[in-house]
Amino acid sequence: MNNMNEVDLIKVATRQRGLIWLILLSILAMLGFFALISVSSVAVLIFGGFLIIFQLLALIQTFRLSAAMKSGYILPILLIFGIVIPFLGLIMLLLISGQANGLFKAAGVKIGFMGVPKSEYPKLTKGNCPGCGYSRDGLEPLQTCPECGRTPQIH
Repeated sequence: MNNMNEVDLIKVATRQRGLIWLILLSILAMLGFFALISVSSVAVLIFGGFLIIFQLLALIQTFRLSAAMKSGYILPILLIFGIVIPFLGLIMLLLISGQANGLFKAAGVKIGFMGVPKSEYPKLTKGNCPGCGYSRDGLEPLQTCPECGRTPQIH
């Protein structure tokens, strides 16, 4: 996929969280659109407009997430077809989010429903202990962490 040392995991985490929100908002807009299709044409226009906006923003966020992961643009380009076929788009978005989760699992970070919790961000910061997030400034490269006792891994 890519070299984890070259990837800014905080950037990946924030972009993944934004993408997850856009997926959820798209699903809600889609449900509102289909639920009100026979009731009100004004509501259909409103929910349809939101659906288009959220889908376009999700597409942009997907390209941004792929760039942050340095993983290429094949899935985001295929996602363009997912805008026309909504559930295909959802599957594609989940695949891209799954790639980000793979990076976080390799880094040993907890992943929740909305991606990496903000409490885990210090563990993603370069130069901090990946076990507890303690700043390793001033410590020798292979010195154990004074906070959690973890010894750094050589990559």
